Amino acid sequence: PSMRIPRLATITCAFLLTVSWLQAADFYVCAATGKGKAATREEPAKDLGNVISLLKPGDTVHVAEGFYTGRADNGSDQIAVPVSIIGGYSADFSSRDPWGAHRTVLGGDNKSKNWDAGPRLAVDCQKFKDKGAFTILVDGIIIDNASRNRYSGADQAKIERVANPAAGENPTSERGGIRVVAPANGLTTCTVTVQNCAVTNCAPTQGAISAWGYAKSTVTVRNNLVVNVTGNGIDCLSTWHPKDGKDLPAFTVADNTVLYVWKYDPYGQIGGNGIQFDTDTVVTVTPLDAGGSQLG
Repeated sequence: PSMRIPRLATITCAFLLTVSWLQAADFYVCAATGKGKAATREEPAKDLGNVISLLKPGDTVHVAEGFYTGRADNGSDQIAVPVSIIGGYSADFSSRDPWGAHRTVLGGDNKSKNWDAGPRLAVDCQKFKDKGAFTILVDGIIIDNASRNRYSGADQAKIERVANPAAGENPTSERGGIRVVAPANGLTTCTVTVQNCAVTNCAPTQGAISAWGYAKSTVTVRNNLVVNVTGNGIDCLSTWHPKDGKDLPAFTVADNTVLYVWKYDPYGQIGGNGIQFDTDTVVTVTPLDAGGSQLG
């Protein structure tokens, strides 16, 4: 929409918008062909973890097919600025099929000496301080925590929460697969989207997918698959708790499938829910199809 403002102010605003656009960058990651430094389409990085330190607000990371274990096999990618992470590309980035021919799978190595027990993928901007309108997007990423977990038993089916130092085994991570958190500084509006992702074999106390909104945030969680996890399948959470109940984050949870969600442990009360809502949220849930909800 147009506005009546002085000519000088118009020129200044146009200049700032141009600079902001020029600062946004695209980075490319490919397990098969990556070299680890340039992160261009022609010379992609080897792992998402290798480009995290380079990311600025508004950047986009394109991640090709393959299995990724984090930088130095740490098993956890944690980003603190609002960016887009898009997976499911072919090795040359010419085509995209996230759940079919070109699966981008984030896992890890439970015996890694660089073990990080954090979420497998987090875009956590709660402490982000910039003013403006930003977007967080996670699209087409598959999280499989099986290789990050510690198991026992004859059939290796029992989750072990504690480490086994003698065998060089780390504890099973108690954090979720995908965690996205909108900035909570009062200076920012943020649109958060998690879509076309799959999360499996996670053993958290909270959501396998956790989405956090702040004042006036718009959060969408759609067309995701969550299967065989502890805690909750999807968490809709808020870092904004006003006394007047205004400007609550608005969530749309649509067309997701959540199957086999277990309690955190046999005797605990934590978890076992397909979806859980925080206080001070406004949530609209839409089932997968007209025949009945697949969320549960």
